[in-house]
Amino acid sequence: MGIIRFLLALSVVCNHLQFAPLAFGTAGQVSVQAFFLISGFYISMALGTSYGNQAGRFWLNRALRLYPVYLIVAAASLALNLITATGLVSAYASLPKSAAWLLALSNVLVFGQDWVMFTGVQQHALHVVASYADSSPQLWTLLLVPPAWSLGVELTFYLIAPFILRLATRWLAAIALVSVLLRVALFKFGLHLDPWGYRFFPTELVLFIMGAFSYRSVAWWRDILPAVRIYGLSAVGCVAVFIVAFPFVPAPWWIRNPLLYACLAVCLPMIFERFRRNRVDRLIGDLSYPLYISHWLTLAIMRDLQGEPRRLTSALLVMGATVLVAVLLNLLVEHPLERLRTKVRGARSVSVADRVTNGTGKLAID
Repeated sequence: MGIIRFLLALSVVCNHLQFAPLAFGTAGQVSVQAFFLISGFYISMALGTSYGNQAGRFWLNRALRLYPVYLIVAAASLALNLITATGLVSAYASLPKSAAWLLALSNVLVFGQDWVMFTGVQQHALHVVASYADSSPQLWTLLLVPPAWSLGVELTFYLIAPFILRLATRWLAAIALVSVLLRVALFKFGLHLDPWGYRFFPTELVLFIMGAFSYRSVAWWRDILPAVRIYGLSAVGCVAVFIVAFPFVPAPWWIRNPLLYACLAVCLPMIFERFRRNRVDRLIGDLSYPLYISHWLTLAIMRDLQGEPRRLTSALLVMGATVLVAVLLNLLVEHPLERLRTKVRGARSVSVADRVTNGTGKLAID
């Protein structure tokens, strides 16, 4: 699944680069929601194969996965703001204390960064707002790593995942239905635009559950299609083409977006079966998280150095810089921590297959 995760992260970079000739792939919203679905698949797999009832080990492992890279990027962003005198400190000083504390704590803890999107300063007081644009200043602009708001959603899911993913399928389906109905209700009351469209955890929960259902279907796919593994290349090709050609799909968003998520949920088991032992695919996928977290800062630095890209060569240089930073973060931060994460996980680290099987070569599914 590495190539799919990398393509989704690269789509977000292209979206934020805002250079028309490179505006390929899914929009930022769709990419993030696709990541939520993939997260549901991976977390279901991890809880079913490595952690059992030990939620503490699971939470520690996820913290080791997310926080080191985030904190380094956040520290670099803070340093850049101080060096270039962007007015970050004075902006915080002008905020009401409640808003300043919300931003300060969420910048450090990551929890709450998604909540920032639903708040604003009006008449020098912190309020819940229908749109983060209804604020002066817009609070999300004071986040050190703006794309990390999605980590707030992810972390909320990690908190409840050890409990809800143990539920029987019918109860999990009931939770997903409530999530969908809540989205419909918000839409009816006019709360369907950003940030309510894809940053509100209760309505995003259905995507995580779709990923969990996709993981639970792996054994079913094996039963009805013994050679399911050979279809992995076709499945990854189908999803990759869908992602790259997404802007050109002739359908309204309310058909096109769910269609991508459905395609992804159906294809993930086949992609997993085909690539679970593929080290190259894993290495590519490992770049997706540092690429996603660091690209905002890298783009800001490149804009300071050469301005907005106006030619393809300069845009490609910026894209190359974002990937290079992701590679460095992966080599210098994530790889050294992998051995510790493996000990916390309590599984062998020889290969991807070792981490997702029960030692006999058969996938362990609860």
